Amino acid sequence: MNEHAKIFNTINKYGYEAYFVGGCVRDIYLNIQPKDWDIVTSASPTKLIHIFKDENLSIVGKQFLVTIINNIEVATFRSERYDKYSGKPFVTKAISLEDDLSRRDFTINAMAFDKDGKLIDYFDGLTDLKNKVIKFVGNPKDRIEDDPIRIIRAFRFCCLFGDDYYIEYNTKKALKKYSYLLTKYVPVERIKLELIKVLSYKKPSIFIKLLKEFDLLKYILPSLHKCVNVDGGKYHKESVFEHNLYSGDFIPKTKPLLRLAGYLHDVGKPDAFNGENFKDHAKVGAILAESDMTRLRFSSREIHYVSSMVKNHMRYITGMKKSTLRRLIADLSADNVKWKDFLLLKISDRNANTLKSNFTPKGIKGLVFLFYNALKIEKVLSLKNLKIDGNDLIIYLGLKEGPQLGIILNKLFENVLDNPLLNHKFILLDIANKLTNTKELTCKHSTS
Repeated sequence: MNEHAKIFNTINKYGYEAYFVGGCVRDIYLNIQPKDWDIVTSASPTKLIHIFKDENLSIVGKQFLVTIINNIEVATFRSERYDKYSGKPFVTKAISLEDDLSRRDFTINAMAFDKDGKLIDYFDGLTDLKNKVIKFVGNPKDRIEDDPIRIIRAFRFCCLFGDDYYIEYNTKKALKKYSYLLTKYVPVERIKLELIKVLSYKKPSIFIKLLKEFDLLKYILPSLHKCVNVDGGKYHKESVFEHNLYSGDFIPKTKPLLRLAGYLHDVGKPDAFNGENFKDHAKVGAILAESDMTRLRFSSREIHYVSSMVKNHMRYITGMKKSTLRRLIADLSADNVKWKDFLLLKISDRNANTLKSNFTPKGIKGLVFLFYNALKIEKVLSLKNLKIDGNDLIIYLGLKEGPQLGIILNKLFENVLDNPLLNHKFILLDIANKLTNTKELTCKHSTS
């Protein structure tokens, strides 16, 4: 028996009410394996501590009415309201399960299972779930004011349903009227979490389009908002905004950060347009993507990855010599970008262009082999892959520490990119010995 089931059964055994609620109930009816099993109970934290005194226990602050039992969260019946001034939830004890569920966001998340596995559905959530309807529980204004993050949670659940979703009339009306509360009171970290969840859904463009429709995209991803209605140029039939959405949707949901790069890869075009073309839009886009992600509090690693993908997405790959392709791979490696991710973004970029035919499976296979063939002799992606280092130059050639060592190593690296067969210690030492006597190297060293 799973730990959550043991805890659930134990609470009922002691005569208290316990229910599975929320997302796990919804996911079961959607034929999705629940990630979390939320338990609510009539038992107070004090009673739970007594019942599970021999287990691993902790309390998430008395005001939150949440007890953690063997790493499983159990919430005492409660109602929760968002404090717009402190940015934190304000929790009070609820009288019953119905009172607890009445404060939840949407009808599809306000269902419960009792100890006999019977569905408890006070707000007709199962009907809404079957019809893919997004509807607030009770008064939409109250639910939004309880916690304004629910504005974009509504869009996320639309995205979960796919293209067939429907936002109930009063819910939609309230979303439009009170959308400003999101930008005014919700910390960007919470918005980022919603965005991250969406990036693992089948079609995140649904979420992005809803942000645009409700005038929130300019706040969350302003660089992408600037692309709305911007002509894609003579090589595109679709707008820049549409092209970005097509590209991001094409990338597998198992790669959420790469997907974000897909949605942002051409955001530099509006600012880079010079009247004729979008020269340098990749560099401009990388700066804008970094700005958006920094404001949303993404980690420096995540920001670097996405901005590097955007910066490099215009690099050519067809018709290259192997040595040139190896240089590209080395540049990507220096940016901590895997060439397979780069290739996937290139494919999504092409397939998002409605004026061009998509890459065929045969064409994609050919591109993959192009990279494999460039690397099959030996994997040399950076200076650290050289079979020689600065210490070798000092020991074998009698060179002194200084800028000259770096110059020589970089020249050796260029040689190995041209011909990986040269990557052997004594071959490189011989080349290095010749380099130390060249006029070019002497001049560079003297100006360092």
